[in-house]
Order: sequence, then C-alpha cells, then structure tokens
Amino acid sequence: MIIDFRVRPPFGGYLNTHMYRDRQRTAWMAGNLGHRPPRALAEASWSIFLEEFEAAGLDLAVVPGRRAEPSMGEVPNEDIARLVREGAGRFVGLAAVRQGTPEAADELEHAIRDLGLVGLALDPGYGDKPRYADDPVLKPIYDRARRLKIPVMITVSGNAGPDISHGNPVPVDRVAASYPDLQIVMAHGGWPWVPQSLGVAFRRPNVWILPDIYAVNMPGARDYVDAANGFLQDRILFGSSYPFLPLEGALSGYRALPFRQKVLEKVLGGNAARLLRLT
Repeated sequence: MIIDFRVRPPFGGYLNTHMYRDRQRTAWMAGNLGHRPPRALAEASWSIFLEEFEAAGLDLAVVPGRRAEPSMGEVPNEDIARLVREGAGRFVGLAAVRQGTPEAADELEHAIRDLGLVGLALDPGYGDKPRYADDPVLKPIYDRARRLKIPVMITVSGNAGPDISHGNPVPVDRVAASYPDLQIVMAHGGWPWVPQSLGVAFRRPNVWILPDIYAVNMPGARDYVDAANGFLQDRILFGSSYPFLPLEGALSGYRALPFRQKVLEKVLGGNAARLLRLT
C-alpha cells in the first residue's frame, strides 16, 4: 500500500490557497526540488489530478484542511468531507480549526463526529496570528484531540510562518511531553532543524516525522534516512506536499534514497496505515 500523507489537490477551497493562486511560485518550488511541476497545477484541473493519482500508483492520500490568515487561503472542513466523498475511497481527510477561538474544539469534534474526518491539521504559523505549537490557546484543541483519540499533524518548518523560527521543533517537544498519548505528526519534518527534530522524535515516542518535500534533493535528507533505517522506522511517513512536488516525482525521489527495503515499505504506506488505523 502506498499512502501519500500530504496532498492538496485542485479541488474546492484549495483553489483559493496561495499554492494555486500563485502558481508560478509553486512551480518554482518544484523546480528547486529538481522536478517539473504537476500537470494539474497549470490548469488547476481535478480530472488531470486524478489521472496523476492513478499514474503514480497511489492507494490513498491524506488531504488536510486549513484555517489560516487571509493571504494563505482556507480549506474548510466541509470541502474536505466532500472531497473524501467524491474521491471514491482514494482520500482520508484531516480537519482544520480556527485557532484561538472559543469554538475551535467543538469545530474539531463536529468535523470528526459528523463529517467523518479522521484527524487534525494545524498550521500554527499561519493562523489568525502567527503562533508556535505550544501556544496556550491551542491547549483546548489538543485536549479535545486526545479525547477523540485522533492524530494531530502540525506544520513545522522554516517556511511555515513569518520567519524561520517556525521550523524550531522545541515547541512540539513540549506538546508531546504534555500529551504523551497524542500521536503528533511533524509535517515538513522540522526542516531545516533536521537533527533537532529527529532528536524530538527520539525522545518522544508519540512524535512521527513527515519530511515530505524536504526528503527530495534537499540538505538534511540523508539524516531522515539514517533515522528511518534505525530508531524511527515505524514513525516516518511519505508525503509529496502536492502541488509542490508531482506525485510520481515524490515517489521516485523517496525510492532513490538509501532506505532499507523493509523500511521503505513502511515509509511509503505501512506506517501511515497503522497510524490511520487502516490495518
């Protein structure tokens, strides 16, 4: 099974995000990673994306919602639920909530209980105001996620906020320590603080690493591989961060890395299936 843990297709609210509004920058990012941009990006085409999905041989993709400040655009939970319904078993959805509001925890529960989403996606650096993962206003959200027994994906990288400090994994370490039974996925893998992020995962068994684009032709990629071939083999995930990488390009990039074969199978799908309780 191949599961891409971070995909933002040209569908619904995604089309209003910066990824599709500023297609030139998105294409520039793909080029910097050594790949041509996805075909579906230029035309913002859902049908072309589905062709790319089938051509890549994916079994499943995780699609996260987004509640962000206006320049980033928003992907409401209702759009994610519709994408999952119309995707014919190809997608599972992560909810997003409006951080710092009294109703955020109830918004999350509604998305899980009523809309059928399976986890939470947080972008602390892109909220109504930039935050770090351990900001006190997020505590009710983590409390509710723990009660619901769902995984939480937190975007952590030098590009995930107004300055590079939002890649520092120390706030995630504090959250993981406070919620040892909450499964936390670090999207973007804490890049460029790669060794430090892996250090957090080493000491916190509830932290998973999703390097996504930063494992493909980027400095620090070998550190992720070394960790995966050792202590992290059961808690590292594959993701394209589409549309910043084409689906096939992301897969070929991961397959070119020196993962041990059994580890690669876990990275490309086995670990995600277990985290999502598909097996």
